[in-house]
Amino acid sequence: MAPKALKNQLVEASVLSKVDYNDIVVYPIPQYLEAKLKRVQKSAASFVNNRYAKMDDVIGLGWLPIRENTEMHLLRTTHRALYDTCWPSYLTLQRRQTIINLCSCATPQLVVPLETGTFQDSASKLFNSLPNDVKLEINAKTFARKVFKFLKTKAELRLYRFQFISNF
Repeated sequence: MAPKALKNQLVEASVLSKVDYNDIVVYPIPQYLEAKLKRVQKSAASFVNNRYAKMDDVIGLGWLPIRENTEMHLLRTTHRALYDTCWPSYLTLQRRQTIINLCSCATPQLVVPLETGTFQDSASKLFNSLPNDVKLEINAKTFARKVFKFLKTKAELRLYRFQFISNF
């Protein structure tokens, strides 16, 4: 019997890395595909925990559910597009320009294009929904840590609300 930490590393390296590969390219995925990926993720958590796992167990292992995990990758890529000097110029994101300088306009906002399903569309909608303190973070590691915490809370609230409704 392998220790839990070893199983966790094995699953993250061999299973979850395949699930994460190019997930932002197909964002947002249909619900039926998300459900299949959730089953893979719960099976991986079951292997690590040596028992049947629920989404609470997935979060307890320090993993984000599929939807939030993809959003995490997309937001990290968005941060790189905004602040990385080596980012390709043809993939830059358009910031919303403010005419009047107000305190409420100090946080960066991205332009949401008319075309849906593009990187600019997905990235701008997700980035604009972040809290102001997260959007203002320039350091990539600190930004990733704050986004992870925000998305983990979002996932817990979504799961709790689903459990609460299903108990009635």
